[in-house]
Amino acid sequence: MNGGARDRIIVAQKAWAERNGIEFTERFRTVNLEDNLFQPLNTATRAEFEAGAGDELGEPGQPGKLASLYSSSALATNMFDFWRGRYATALFEALGLGGGGRVVRFEAKHPTGLPGTPPHLDVELAGREGAPVGVESKFAEPYGRIHNQFRPVYFERESLWEGMPRLRRLAERIDDGSVEFEHLHAAQLIKHTLGLAHSYGPDGFTLMYLWYFVDGPEGERHQSEVEEFGAVLGGEVRLMSRTYQGVLGRFAPDIGADAWYTYMAERYVASMA
Repeated sequence: MNGGARDRIIVAQKAWAERNGIEFTERFRTVNLEDNLFQPLNTATRAEFEAGAGDELGEPGQPGKLASLYSSSALATNMFDFWRGRYATALFEALGLGGGGRVVRFEAKHPTGLPGTPPHLDVELAGREGAPVGVESKFAEPYGRIHNQFRPVYFERESLWEGMPRLRRLAERIDDGSVEFEHLHAAQLIKHTLGLAHSYGPDGFTLMYLWYFVDGPEGERHQSEVEEFGAVLGGEVRLMSRTYQGVLGRFAPDIGADAWYTYMAERYVASMA
């Protein structure tokens, strides 16, 4: 480990597991999946992970990706699964989505209409009056290697980009290398946008980028890239950016979820202080 942002996340999560007597493998995956989660998966959530394409649950004796101490899926699950089926006004207020709403599903698939495996959003929410909010979660990934690529087929179907010319121009510039992002997986966000637009229309959804900030140059650069991405789109797509730390910091003191909040704050905020 070289002391970069990704390594600092791993070290902090390893220390958290050790403090809590949690056994994990050499790959930093907990031997028991439940040890990496605030609570056992809701029945519907487990079914959605089982139907997903990411090998999140693994097999007996082989922990899956969701068991990774630095998994963004586990972070999103710990953030949202507790609120599934609950009165979630406090969550939506903290996210900046006032008016309440509900957690709809995990591993949300929104095909673009192109061949191949459709993009999987980490979480889909329904805001006030049912307005869909797709959430893409990031933990350590932005601080590792990012590959921003598109298959040629993305640029062969004009209807895919209908109503989103800025998005297409940005995708083309990313694809030809004239625009580069070091930490932001911009191509993935664009693919999620295309899938959501295919399902709901260009004006029918919000895409939320929910990510983990790490103090230092890498975190600052990531923040700048998120802002640059939004500025280039110029409001063409409803894009929101939130950090996990910022959202957790906006929860009201009395939310009726003390055990959940304490877990999240100790594991994901205090551990990096």
